[in-house]
Amino acid sequence: MKNILIVGLGHMGTALLDGMLKHGVEADNISVMSPSGSAASKCDARKVKMYQSIKGLPETPDVIILAVRPHQAAEVLPLYKQFDDALFISVMAALSLEKMAAWLGGGAKIVRAMPNMGSTISAGMTLLCTNSSVSAQQKDQAEKLMHSVGETVWVNDEDLFEKATIISGCGPAWFFLLMESMVEIGMNAGLDKETATKLAVVTGRGSTLFAAEVADKTSPQELRNNMELPGSLTGEGTKVLLEAKFKEIISKAAEASATRARQIARNDKT
Repeated sequence: MKNILIVGLGHMGTALLDGMLKHGVEADNISVMSPSGSAASKCDARKVKMYQSIKGLPETPDVIILAVRPHQAAEVLPLYKQFDDALFISVMAALSLEKMAAWLGGGAKIVRAMPNMGSTISAGMTLLCTNSSVSAQQKDQAEKLMHSVGETVWVNDEDLFEKATIISGCGPAWFFLLMESMVEIGMNAGLDKETATKLAVVTGRGSTLFAAEVADKTSPQELRNNMELPGSLTGEGTKVLLEAKFKEIISKAAEASATRARQIARNDKT
């Protein structure tokens, strides 16, 4: 794949750059657009070309990855309207295909990609959706690029895409909150912080790896039920969580995140 331009080199832009390099995309085929000094040092270390102005680009990009912050989009995206043959892949949260097309041009070929935190270690989950201008070949290109940082799932309905990003995008923080609680339980019981943290983190890792291994035949609910034998320690603890409406609390958290996403989409910065 040739002439890939990454616009913005924050955490996700860097993760995508590193993922592509690890998965065989030649450094000569990747460029970065960023005014940042830290971006320059990252590019130098990876032998990737960096530009600070579109006027300096020697070639027309085939793929443009939009990795700037959402509040910068209104200023940045119109600069790329001239590249009407390029495939745009946006990893910016809460910006709709329609809104981006207004800045990039009505016929712009846009794929929305929402990678999550795991993408920084090539273990991410990326949701994908596209507008009608994107060809089957370009969809394949986008999927291959996002595979460089983990697994992908296409969600064709953009409203459903928005809702699904709450699970994969915000979900890691809620797993961390559970781990944080488990660490505190261990420390309150007398364990040192290092031991309590190891117990919580490795337990979380093993649980998710096991769930992924058997996902095609056993659901998370079935895995939980298999551990909750009558009178068991696990069963008694889970009973308390359910009585405290644990699932309802997670649902409320998801709705709060969804509300904030809608605010960002409306450029509501309150």
